Order: sequence, then structure tokens, then C-alpha cells
Amino acid sequence: MRLDHRVRVAFRHVAQSARSLPPSEARLPRLAWFNIKRALRIPTRSDRQFLVEEFGRQLAHGRIGSAVHVTVAGRHDGAGSQALARMSAICIARKYGLTYVHTPFLLMQHNEGPPDQWATTWERMLNLGHGERSVAECPLPRVEIDEFMADRRWWSTACLLSIGHMSRVVDRMPDAYLDVIPQLRRKYDLGGPSKARSDVVEVCAHLRRGGDVSVENPETAYRYVANDPTAKAICAAQSVLKEIGLTSRVRLFSQGDEADFTSLRDLGFELCLNTPAIPTFRAFVEADILIMTKSSFSYAAAILNGGVKLYDRFARAPMSKWIVRESDGSFDCGQLRARCQEARR
Repeated sequence: MRLDHRVRVAFRHVAQSARSLPPSEARLPRLAWFNIKRALRIPTRSDRQFLVEEFGRQLAHGRIGSAVHVTVAGRHDGAGSQALARMSAICIARKYGLTYVHTPFLLMQHNEGPPDQWATTWERMLNLGHGERSVAECPLPRVEIDEFMADRRWWSTACLLSIGHMSRVVDRMPDAYLDVIPQLRRKYDLGGPSKARSDVVEVCAHLRRGGDVSVENPETAYRYVANDPTAKAICAAQSVLKEIGLTSRVRLFSQGDEADFTSLRDLGFELCLNTPAIPTFRAFVEADILIMTKSSFSYAAAILNGGVKLYDRFARAPMSKWIVRESDGSFDCGQLRARCQEARR
């Protein structure tokens, strides 16, 4: 076996060993492995999620100075993920006294029109850059997370930290969003007036399907939610609303053919299939009850939503007042009853 091949194999074993350790035990080995790769000029992109978490730890210990500015850049995934990345950066910047610098949406997946116009449409609807410093106006030296975490001199230097997301930092304390939700909602409201309230309770449910999520695709199957758990959650919510004398309208948003949702249609739910993303997102934000799915799209909408959220477990952690659903769709109906009665008052 050639020496260079043996070295590569040894490095892979070291990396796999470090990543397989429990998070509390893996931290120091992962940092050591990251520094070794830096010294040997081995690419460190695969370490960035870990480095974001380490950045959060150092923030919590007060080791990152307030001169640091942060921006979210380099993302080309879906609108929900990109919105959530910027919301999390605003959240962390406010919590720890950093300065958020806004990089506009540039490229997105799942374009519903020309790519540049699609990104601009989301920019204008969310208005996350309103009242913030623009990246074009920031003269500070730009630093990627790899370099920032490798050189502690940046931690107390006026610089612009370019980061992909901070959701993993907020996941340790999701209620940190509460301090910035009023500000995020004011930005959103600049894009158009809110829907007028009515006596009918608007229930919106999200099922992520289509090319994004398929039970046959091993890379996305973990996000797949079957019809039955969703039906169980919706029916339980309807029962609570009926019990306290409220009338509801249920809309189910998803992708695919109507034949895939026959059991839900037969229960009387209004199917909104393959609906454009913008009106879908607006419906989620304005819903009185939002039944979420394993998706950054509905999570970002839930942050802006002022109603009741029924959360489906996935990578992003729920806020304390969100009602957590079990894998079979069940949840604590008493919590929903209390939230609805509180909203009526």
C-alpha cells in the first residue's frame, strides 16, 4: 500500500472516530482534527456545522467581542432555509450584542420564475434587511467561519463574519427568538397588510412531499410524514375547536397528485396542492393554527405566525409554547384548548 494512501486512510479513521463520539466528548477531538487539517491545508468545509456550534459556545462564554459583525452568505437552498438562516443570525446578533449585516437573497432552489426575480420577490416579502446595515455598505474585512474559529485574534477584531446559518446555535435556546419576533414581524408586515381576522378559525397544515421528499428516497425519507398522523392531528384540533364552540376551516398544503391525498380529502379537508410558494407561506404566517411539518419552510413561517403552532419533531428545536406532536400525530389537546381560550380572551 502506498504511503499517501495509508495516510489518507488514517486521516479518515481519525475523522470518523471524532464524529462518532457523543457531542460532549467529541468537541476537543474535533477541534484538534480541525486544526490538524488547517495545518496540512486540507479543506475544512465539512467542519463548518461543528464550527458554528463552537462559535455559539464561545459566544455564550463571552469570548466573542461586540466588534464582530455577522452576515449570512453562500446559501443556494430553498427559501425557507435561507429565511431561517437570516432569522437565526438576527436572533444571535441581538442576543449577544453583535451587529447583523444583511446579504440579500441571491439564488434559490425551486424557482417559480426567473431566478433573480424569484430571490427579489422573497427579499421584498420578508424585508429582513429593513433597518439593517447592508453588506454592500460594510467595509470590514470579510472572514469565513473556518478562519474565524482558527484564529482567536478575529474574536476581538472589527470584522464581518460570513456564516451559512446559526440555527444550530439557536437550537440550544429556541426561545431566544421571542426577543426578535416583534421586529421580524414588523419587517414582514412592510410587504403587505395582514389578513383580516374572522370568526372562523383558519387551520393550515403542511405536508412536505413532491420531488423534495419521498419515502422511496433514502436521503429524504426521514422528512416524509404519512397521511394518517396528519389526519389525526387535524381531527384532534377540530374536536377541540368544536368543543369550545369555534368553527374552523382546514386547508392542507402539499405537492403531488390528488390521488395521494384521498384519505385526507374524504375527511373534508380543503386540499391546496402545488400552490405557489409565496401564497402558501403567507397562509402559514396568517393561520390561527399552523400544523407544521419537518421543514424549514413551515418553521420560518411559524416564527412569524402569531397563532398556535403544532410542531412536528425534526432538526430544528421548538419554542416552549409550541405544542409538540408525537410521531403518530397525537398531542396534548389540553394545551391547544388553553391556547385557543387564551387567544379568545
